[in-house]
Amino acid sequence: MADEGKPGGQGDTKPAGEKPAAETKPAVPDASVKPAAEGAAKPDDKPAEKPTGDGVKPGDKPGEQAAPVVPDKYTLTLPKGSESYLDADDLKRAEVFAREAKLTNEQAQAMIDEQATGITAMEAAFRTLTTADPKFGGDQLKETERLATLFLDKFAPKGDEYGDELRRDLVRSGYGSKRGVVVMMARAGKAMAEDTPGVGSGGGGGPADDAGSKLYDHPTSKAIDGKA
Repeated sequence: MADEGKPGGQGDTKPAGEKPAAETKPAVPDASVKPAAEGAAKPDDKPAEKPTGDGVKPGDKPGEQAAPVVPDKYTLTLPKGSESYLDADDLKRAEVFAREAKLTNEQAQAMIDEQATGITAMEAAFRTLTTADPKFGGDQLKETERLATLFLDKFAPKGDEYGDELRRDLVRSGYGSKRGVVVMMARAGKAMAEDTPGVGSGGGGGPADDAGSKLYDHPTSKAIDGKA
């Protein structure tokens, strides 16, 4: 009979050939992993929204922005050098538009400045083209202006309601310096002089004597013949 407590004996409860269970040791924390600092963002936390340059956060409604300050009375002025193209009536119209559009005084003034700049630039471009024309500009420019003024003095004389209106519109629009308009009036003035001997010859001391210097009688027209 086998002795108790020996392998294969009755006191051995483990089957033959089975290895003893490994001894379980307590877990040791990894020193390379540091605990999260207090208040640190969690993985599912969303980053805080940063305000935009104007202080409005993304998602804010436009209606929540400060409304522009519309003045009780606009203070608008004509840009220097634009008096030939704009006047007090233009400022009044600009004020009405600005109030309806709820513009600030600065925005309304910028609108006036831009309008004046546009007309001035357009007139200068027209004048440059007319001056450079090989047939009616250059050395012939003075004669072109004389003949054009001859036509104006006949059909749109100063002091006449319709004549003054035409002259004013030519100046304010810049088209008084446009090559096609100047050439048309010069041709008409030349036809008048040919049909009526002595008219526009410049010998009688009449209005046509100094036509080149007073084509439309405004600063930009004098700049055409170099008298500005």
